[in-house]
Amino acid sequence: MGKVGAVFGIIIVMIALMLSPMLLTAFDSWSYTDSTTIAAITTGVGVYTGNATLGYELYSDNLDNVISINSTDSSDTPAPASYSHSTKALAIDGLAASTTRSLTIEYRTERDDDVLATLAPFMGVLIIIFLIALGAGVAFMSWKRG
Repeated sequence: MGKVGAVFGIIIVMIALMLSPMLLTAFDSWSYTDSTTIAAITTGVGVYTGNATLGYELYSDNLDNVISINSTDSSDTPAPASYSHSTKALAIDGLAASTTRSLTIEYRTERDDDVLATLAPFMGVLIIIFLIALGAGVAFMSWKRG
């Protein structure tokens, strides 16, 4: 029976090692979705870019965290161009010139929970260490009794 327990412990260690990239990524994604509607964004003649101030900071200051931008002007094809962390301003390309429209921007922002925000970066690592220690302990004790 000792050798079966040792194999079981080794399997636990292998599972921990295989899950480590997924666990580390899952706890890194500490964001939630927010939506902001900005009315009366006007572009001038020959101007195809507008600025919108988001209600919260864009998660990781990364434009990939802008989920969607919808415009009330059907000739617009809005896309995020740049983001300023200090002002929370999102520059938006693809707007029709000489038009006023409303934009609804859906984006990811960081959660506002101090305790969980502090623990989240370490949770994946702690789970991996726990699984490796558990598997190594089971394998060692089973092999020793074996």
